[in-house]
Amino acid sequence: MITTRRLVTAALALLAVPAAILAQTGAAQAAAPVPPSTCAGPSAQSGPSALNTAQVASTDVVVKLDTSSGADIGALQDKYQLGVSSAVLASRGIYLVHPADCAGGQAAQRLTADLADDPDVTYAEPDSTVELKASGFSEWSHGKAQPASEADYEFQPAAARLRLGLAHRFSTGRGVTVAVLDTGVDPNQPALAGRLTSGWNYVEDDSDTDDVADAPGSQAVGHGTFVAGLVALAAPGARILPERVLDGAGNGDVFVVAQAILDAVASGADVINLSFGTDKQLSSPVMADVISQATRAGVLVVAAAGNDGDDTPHYPAALPRVLSVAAMDASGHNLARFSDFGSWVDVAAPGQDVVGPVPGGGYATWSGTSMAAPLVAGEAALLLGGPARPDAAHVVNAIEAWHDPLYGGGTAYGAVSPVAALRAQLWR
Repeated sequence: MITTRRLVTAALALLAVPAAILAQTGAAQAAAPVPPSTCAGPSAQSGPSALNTAQVASTDVVVKLDTSSGADIGALQDKYQLGVSSAVLASRGIYLVHPADCAGGQAAQRLTADLADDPDVTYAEPDSTVELKASGFSEWSHGKAQPASEADYEFQPAAARLRLGLAHRFSTGRGVTVAVLDTGVDPNQPALAGRLTSGWNYVEDDSDTDDVADAPGSQAVGHGTFVAGLVALAAPGARILPERVLDGAGNGDVFVVAQAILDAVASGADVINLSFGTDKQLSSPVMADVISQATRAGVLVVAAAGNDGDDTPHYPAALPRVLSVAAMDASGHNLARFSDFGSWVDVAAPGQDVVGPVPGGGYATWSGTSMAAPLVAGEAALLLGGPARPDAAHVVNAIEAWHDPLYGGGTAYGAVSPVAALRAQLWR
């Protein structure tokens, strides 16, 4: 559990909800205090809807200082007339800033270009939104939810296809923590009883990570609970760390996700599951940065490849160091028609007509790469918690090396095979 959190005053409507500061670890040092923003109007707003508008993506800029050269945020503020929206990642030289006059998107775009050219800046990018799907979970999942039962969940075809019953004779993932960055998790869902550890709600800045409707058009409610349930199905002995980075409509922003990734690492996560993507297929420097930091810390990051049905790289799945997962169809031999594919996609797992838990104690059937990714995150937990106790790099190698054929291709390696990977680990 994260033990050190500090509230930071937010400047704009989307970040009017204060954020929790990254727990300081290792060589990270506390940054100098940053004056609060003085922007008026929208900055006074607060509440869960603050994360839903497009304003944060059009006015805020993520900037990383070159601290090795002695760069200072105060000097940068003076030079460019910046306001600081959030300094929660200041220990790593990363800030969320905006033009001090609170101007709109064009000013932010110019600011991004100016900062990117500054020798004291490592990178700068507009803060962008992340989402499950613009209109919610119902479209992201490629099909209307169908009621299901607990037996349907436990004995579903996806579990049989992965031979989870046999895999659990080797390992249940005991002692491994999987962080689920999503819409939250229903703590009262029986399928997750005794499996949750304390996480954080980045939408409302509190410790209540429940999966609830808190935004207009909250069609994404249940996504995080469903994803966590598939991790539990694959690795019943693993602990699940819920980090609520998306509201009930499935929307969030890159800066908050970056913060949550580093918080998950600081909280002891061994695996991080990301079943969402960035708007406009954005390849984000700050996302690449924090994922690189996570993997260097020995944490394995898994992400859904996306549901556009083409080979256009989808982020964060297409970033280096991420284990990207496509969805197989109901036959278990081919990719689902909606699944993204290509050389940038590593493996495939069941993703069509998958059964999982939803808030309120029930179960449903959904489809999508969102469903495939947590099954692979669960496989990673099985390997990490297995008798060989390999590190994350060896786990990735095992998942990629020991797989089943995928008719028609579409991924770099094929369909995952947890039993084959576990047996291979035992033979090492």
